[in-house]
Amino acid sequence: MVEQVLVVAFLLSFAFAAPIDLSCNVPVDLVFVLDGSDSLKESEFSASKQFVLDVIQSLTLGKQNVQVGVLVYSTFVGGTIDLGAFNTFNILKIFINNLQQPRQGTATDLAIISMQNMFNKARALQPDRQNVQKIGIVLTDGRSTSPNATINAAKAAKTAGIQLYAIGYGTDVFIYELEQIASDSQKTLILTNSMTDPAFLQEFEDKLRPRVCEVSITTEKATTTVIPMLPSTEKLVPDKYCPNCMKDVNYGYKPYPGDCTKYYDVRPDENGGAIQDVKKCPFGTFWDSTYLTCQYTWMVNCVYDPCRSFSSGTLAMPGVCSGYWTCSNFRGNATCCSRPNQRYVQGVGCLEDFSCTTPCPDDDSNRIQVPQQCYRYPYQPDQSKYYEENHGFNITRSCAPGTWFDQNTCSCSITSALNSGNIQVVGCGPDVSYEFNSNSGIIDSSSNGILAGFLNIALNGQTAAFNGQSMLNIWRFSNVELKDRLVIEFQFKTSGSGIQSEALVSNCIGSDLEEASLLIVANRGSNTVLFRTVTDKGTSEISAPYISGAMNTVTYIYDGQRMICAVNSMVVQSFLTGDIKTRQTGIIIGAASKWASFQGDIDNFHLYRCIPASVVPLLSK
Repeated sequence: MVEQVLVVAFLLSFAFAAPIDLSCNVPVDLVFVLDGSDSLKESEFSASKQFVLDVIQSLTLGKQNVQVGVLVYSTFVGGTIDLGAFNTFNILKIFINNLQQPRQGTATDLAIISMQNMFNKARALQPDRQNVQKIGIVLTDGRSTSPNATINAAKAAKTAGIQLYAIGYGTDVFIYELEQIASDSQKTLILTNSMTDPAFLQEFEDKLRPRVCEVSITTEKATTTVIPMLPSTEKLVPDKYCPNCMKDVNYGYKPYPGDCTKYYDVRPDENGGAIQDVKKCPFGTFWDSTYLTCQYTWMVNCVYDPCRSFSSGTLAMPGVCSGYWTCSNFRGNATCCSRPNQRYVQGVGCLEDFSCTTPCPDDDSNRIQVPQQCYRYPYQPDQSKYYEENHGFNITRSCAPGTWFDQNTCSCSITSALNSGNIQVVGCGPDVSYEFNSNSGIIDSSSNGILAGFLNIALNGQTAAFNGQSMLNIWRFSNVELKDRLVIEFQFKTSGSGIQSEALVSNCIGSDLEEASLLIVANRGSNTVLFRTVTDKGTSEISAPYISGAMNTVTYIYDGQRMICAVNSMVVQSFLTGDIKTRQTGIIIGAASKWASFQGDIDNFHLYRCIPASVVPLLSK
């Protein structure tokens, strides 16, 4: 297949013209890649979305004809509409108009890679469209963050058989980069007109039509019957009732002004009008108008995010006395005080206050009280989500971090997974188990027989003694992805004197540039154990007291929703999502980069990458 790239540079104007005519009953996969960087004005981003609508309005959409996908990018890839997810223009129009502008950098290379992944995913799901032509249209206003990476990503996409159209708009178009993306310089077209100017649209149609309609010659042999597009019977919500709703007259959803955690559920009344019920998202989630569901806060670019003006720090959470917002990179992460009956005080932190009885996370305010019928159903691949039947759709929704859906109560709660038996513990054995009960060496008593390197460790047949210059390195976990399931159990007793903080467990040693993403430290000055976890979504740190000079039992649990830690009978937790960041060193016992090495005894060390039955009771704390 010959790849051709159209390069267009133009200045935006915003008087929308008539849609171009590209109606062809031939199969094509078409993906639009939209720049959403901070150099774009809101009106310019809106104009790029309108351009997409103008292009696809007259296409014959359907599984046997043209399928469309869209993605928005800046420093990262933001909102996406998967290729072929919707095959009617009116529904596509709603989702395209709801795409948000991330307003950060211009990582065009990542966007092109994501576009190629979208094509690959669609082909895997629709093997009957293997020979369908693939066309990608990239709209950007200027120089990418890494032009070399962008050019390499474009070359890889073209090698995979994707035809790329690169459209540059604005006054700072980097023509060289766009021309390097083009495989045929003779196909380069530079315009300085408006993108919605009829002349430009006609010019673009003339270039795109052959690529769309020539498919009837190159791939028609693989096509049996072309199914014509039927007229749409969908009735959209009038603007005066709900401009961002989903489907049918007075049915759908829209965002709640001024509050990311709420949304309107719109339904018709008996008089032909609309009723707007205010619904609240689960704790730790924001309403996402693109996907019409509540998603974790870090996944949603909400203009009302309380941390919108704060790159770091914490903010009080109205209505939840023990909750607060942790700000990171201008995004808010819902957080709870670590112990019951604590109140968050702005500028101070969590203080004991027995008048603070509001649960954190707060109760599911959308709970359906029996005996009303429950229209929510378990989402089998992930117990932290559920389906909700609403307005004729089964929409996937997320529970608050650290909670699971329970069909019996038709809601999400911390204990629902335990009560319903959703946590799978069958067959969960330790990856490694060191009981230190031999004088002859350190032996893994699990079925895996994992060896470890050790330095300055004394064995007395009962425990392993560390002298402050000791270390045990479980090499097996070097550069291993721990993902979102990890449990560690062990016992320790401090010895000697001092007030320093000493590492009990880590996954980083010998580095001045990198710190552990998994860290357990004994703070001898305060007699507390510090637990820290760093994931690709954030960082969480909590602590619990230990008894100096006595044997203490420690449990660390990370399940992708919460970090739950126990020292003896004290249980503390914090909310955290994502995968634990990978480190080059193995799991280290007794040492860590930038921390003093441990002095004392360690015994009965067990590590699991699943949830063993022994820790299930802690999950209900």
